[in-house]
Amino acid sequence: HLETLLGGGRVGIVGYGHIGRALAARLECLGIACLVSDPWLEPGTIGHAASLDEVLRCDVISLHPELTREQPWPSYHLLGERELSLLGPGCLLVNASRGPVVDNRALYRLLVRERAPDVVLDVWEGEPHIDTDLLQRVRLGTAHIAGYSLDGKLLATQMLVAAMANQLGVAWHDPGSAAGEPAAICLHAELEPATLLRHLLEQRYPIARDDAALRQVATGPGAEPGGFDRLRREYPPRRELLASRVVVTDPDAATLAMVRGLGCRIENNANPPGTD
Repeated sequence: HLETLLGGGRVGIVGYGHIGRALAARLECLGIACLVSDPWLEPGTIGHAASLDEVLRCDVISLHPELTREQPWPSYHLLGERELSLLGPGCLLVNASRGPVVDNRALYRLLVRERAPDVVLDVWEGEPHIDTDLLQRVRLGTAHIAGYSLDGKLLATQMLVAAMANQLGVAWHDPGSAAGEPAAICLHAELEPATLLRHLLEQRYPIARDDAALRQVATGPGAEPGGFDRLRREYPPRRELLASRVVVTDPDAATLAMVRGLGCRIENNANPPGTD
């Protein structure tokens, strides 16, 4: 999917709150076009607004709405049988918002067909008792841990403390991150753009590890009833890509722009450690 996006493909964003806006900004830095569907947007607010149907025809669709059943625009089962039928074969659907935004049974019925889309789910209907049949059909499945990075937890804690201090009218000094700087990521600039980007993402977050862990506790020989919650409770420290230090061998302008577009800091090294 990276090759498609870097070659002129589009990302459809459903929900334009904090996360949706951050994703759109990051895509713009990478030169990837996007369309946005959010019924709460005032007409003319953004130039890339589109209907939900238009967004669902993009190459990659990422879901970010709040979960609500209230009118006038409920997001519960926002993607049902009809909406899911608009997904093209080979497109990618990502849901890291709330499980019930997608009708999981309708999604399963879609995925058992030939030429189905690729699906990545971090959130599920009925958590922690997820649909294991659906899990076996998705490309990647994780245990609602998209926001579980160490950096994210520390930032959320700082925001809570700052809000409490403001409410109580007391002074508070932000000590900065207690996590320390993560290990540098080493890359070769001669890689094709999509390959370089994939290596960068996988070095910071090997998502296949979390996918394998969920499948093991949900459907493997050692399946355990409380496995979903245990994975979340015992989740190991994970660092974010933002502000990571990246060591690049002989980077060209395009490589520099791509890495900086992801919010990373670049160091030029003709022979970075850990590479060959």
